[in-house]
Amino acid sequence: MDQAASVVRLLITNLGFIGTILNTIQLYVLCQCKISSRLTTLLLRTQTVIDTYSCLIIFIYKLSGQDIDTGLPLLDEILCYLWYRDNLFWLGVVFSVQNLTCISFDRFCAVCFPSQYKIRQTQLIIVCYVYEIGMTLFLFIPNFFLRRYKANQCYSQYAFDGPVIERFFQVQAYLWMLFNYLLPAVIMITSHAHIIHVLRHPTPGQQRGRQVQNNVKKLILTTSLMAGLLLALHLYEAIRYILANSDVILYAAGTATQQVGPLLITLSALLNPCVLIATSYTVRRQVIRSVLRFDTINNGTPRTTEAITNI
Repeated sequence: MDQAASVVRLLITNLGFIGTILNTIQLYVLCQCKISSRLTTLLLRTQTVIDTYSCLIIFIYKLSGQDIDTGLPLLDEILCYLWYRDNLFWLGVVFSVQNLTCISFDRFCAVCFPSQYKIRQTQLIIVCYVYEIGMTLFLFIPNFFLRRYKANQCYSQYAFDGPVIERFFQVQAYLWMLFNYLLPAVIMITSHAHIIHVLRHPTPGQQRGRQVQNNVKKLILTTSLMAGLLLALHLYEAIRYILANSDVILYAAGTATQQVGPLLITLSALLNPCVLIATSYTVRRQVIRSVLRFDTINNGTPRTTEAITNI
């Protein structure tokens, strides 16, 4: 491994460690407060769990390496398919993208259809999580066919020979780009663009009190920043992945250019709690109370927070 690759690996390790700590703290805080509706709070907690997982798993990967030799052939074969080439890290990446897509959809429904949104929370929760789990499995399961265990060694090869699997992964590269970047990007951008339009030009049925309106705007700022960070920091890996699978560029595991993708994605997971704390008064107040153990808020101060409204 050259010096540049070693530096990038060290950066990923440090970011993974810091991100694990920050997201663990945020999960503790979010479990003690409510932000807007039940669905919004649940999705934000889910995002924190996913980001904690992603940061922790990449931290462990960079410390232990991509190969684990236990001396037991059966266990080594299982680890080959589960662990080799940061495999479990990409599970968190896919889930994170799909969850943020649902967060954007949640805000769209809350702002544009407030009445239906309030009475259909359970149905929306089911729809969001069925979508997330289904899409994650659809995109992640093919990864198991990109490695082969033979002669007690794990190799980055197709699981079996033949032109069919080669064509499949040529198509799968475009499906990954479509469903794990382009479609989520369209949903996130159009949802927030329409939300901003609605907030600036509300119809009579969408009129809200000034305080509720301010709380909605603050939450939209939070989710739009999280979505923007994800789209910006995931772009490099999305482009590199499809170019490598199209044989436009050479894929070389462990090089500096290959590791830049996981580095930027880990940075995205690390920054999410920072965004939430910076833009949400409710979360900041809970951090002061639960983490810093220092309540500077006057008990007589009105509770003008995101938790007042159910949208």
